[in-house]
Amino acid sequence: MITVLLAAFVFLITIIILLAQFSSGGISADKNDPVLSGEAIAKRLKPGGSLVLTSTLPQAGKKLKEEAGQAAAMVSLVAVSGDTDKVK
Repeated sequence: MITVLLAAFVFLITIIILLAQFSSGGISADKNDPVLSGEAIAKRLKPGGSLVLTSTLPQAGKKLKEEAGQAAAMVSLVAVSGDTDKVK
């Protein structure tokens, strides 16, 4: 009976150790490991995107203002002429 209890205990400890190794993926904490270098860690922590600022934004704003002005002119023409078929 003691042998069965001892075997059950050893079996349980073995299963726990195997599950721990499986869940960790066999990670080694070696100082010379290239995965643990500062450059590799910085690359993994790098954000997914980057912000690029350009000087083309004022031109896009100018184009939007022109389009808004054209839309306002069209609305005023419709209001003066009373023709609502031109508005889409």
